[in-house]
Amino acid sequence: MKKLVVVLIMTFITILSYGQDINTESTEFVYCQIISNTTGLKGKPNIKIDFGKSEPAGWENINKDPSTGKPYDFNSNIDALNFMAKQGWELVQSNMVGDYSPGFTYFYILRKKVEVKEKS
Repeated sequence: MKKLVVVLIMTFITILSYGQDINTESTEFVYCQIISNTTGLKGKPNIKIDFGKSEPAGWENINKDPSTGKPYDFNSNIDALNFMAKQGWELVQSNMVGDYSPGFTYFYILRKKVEVKEKS
């Protein structure tokens, strides 16, 4: 009898967990890239953010807040990453190119979840 009760409870739990609400929304990601050029250890880095665009000339909105159109002003790479994290972006990958004498270029790829309604 105990085995039957346990089997029924497990079946009921399985049915409840499988029968979640099916909606027509799915989660997708949008991506952006932060490009930072530095020369030596002193000075403010030149930081640009590429949000991409469907047109071939997609760099018009680089380094500008899409909602206000004003340029971003960051004191460091971490300042830019912290700002983007507060906006809901998460770091996916980072890379550095260059050496000390001419300077370094840092590349950060970030992503953000967006809800997309599926067409019925």
